[in-house]
Amino acid sequence: VVINMEDLYTPGQKDFAQKLRDNILKLSECYKSILLAAMVENDTASERKGLQLSVQAHNLVAGSQTLLDMITQLKLSLLTSNIEKLNEEVEKEKQNCLQACAKVGGKLDNLINQLDVALDELEQHYFQSEYH
Repeated sequence: VVINMEDLYTPGQKDFAQKLRDNILKLSECYKSILLAAMVENDTASERKGLQLSVQAHNLVAGSQTLLDMITQLKLSLLTSNIEKLNEEVEKEKQNCLQACAKVGGKLDNLINQLDVALDELEQHYFQSEYH
């Protein structure tokens, strides 16, 4: 069974993955163009090739900047999704603590009642004793 990872992506993730692929293809095309333009065949073509190199270098820088922006966006989305997961975990832990507090509170109420009964019995024995 072969699973295509893109089938598991949300629509936003699919768009992001497509933009990423397009950006990487653009960068590789810029590198190829720079390498092709760097080959000097004669003196008259060198000036034109120099301009082509300048344009391709500009495209390469712009593509790299776009890629860095996408990486930043990806990091932020990971942080955001982790914050949501952390909030869920905190909420679960809070509910567990509230349940534990309720249990302990019930046990404390029971202990208080038992202590009241024991203290009443102790007072009765004391007042009925000859040491009173």
